[in-house]
Amino acid sequence: MLKIKVTAIPVEGAANEACIKLLAKTFALKKSQIEIFTGTKSRKKTVLVKDISRKELEKKISNVLK
Repeated sequence: MLKIKVTAIPVEGAANEACIKLLAKTFALKKSQIEIFTGTKSRKKTVLVKDISRKELEKKISNVLK
């Protein structure tokens, strides 16, 4: 679980888009690779990351958290 904060207000999906943009930039992914799977109207979200192996994603996360 990762905890992130964005400054966009939750109107018309702005906060969700900001969340996707932040994750894409942080983990050097394309925005199209990231999808909010559940929780689009909630503070807790489950994010789906596509077109990357689990091992490669875990490595990216580990590098950011160092």
